[in-house]
Amino acid sequence: MKSLRCLPLAATFAACSDAALSPRQPVSPTPTLSGTWQASFFEITPPGGPTFDMLHLGASLTITVDTDERTAGRLVAPFGSPEGRVIANGPRVRFDQEAETFVRLLEWTWSGDTLAAIDHPLGETRFTVRLVRGVS
Repeated sequence: MKSLRCLPLAATFAACSDAALSPRQPVSPTPTLSGTWQASFFEITPPGGPTFDMLHLGASLTITVDTDERTAGRLVAPFGSPEGRVIANGPRVRFDQEAETFVRLLEWTWSGDTLAAIDHPLGETRFTVRLVRGVS
């Protein structure tokens, strides 16, 4: 009789040991916006005018997002500075900046290592900007 009571306890111990020793699945990290983002595509189309490839014309846009959601960066164009904060709501992203720049007025979408504002109108001018994280 004594051995019958020990059998369930031994089986439970063996099952627990197997579970503890089995390989664990890696936990996926939570996506984050932090990193350095650089424009890989930047076009402006004024009303009734041609589309300007701003990168080809010498413009550049870099935004660094810290883990505390603060932003800093550099915009080489006559538009101002992208310093401020980033606000993410799922894939929708907004830049809250002190300077009155097109960056804060565009509707951005975040997907992996890309932030994009595609064919977004501001007044009668249309903007298409794509930022890629970690490109130098």
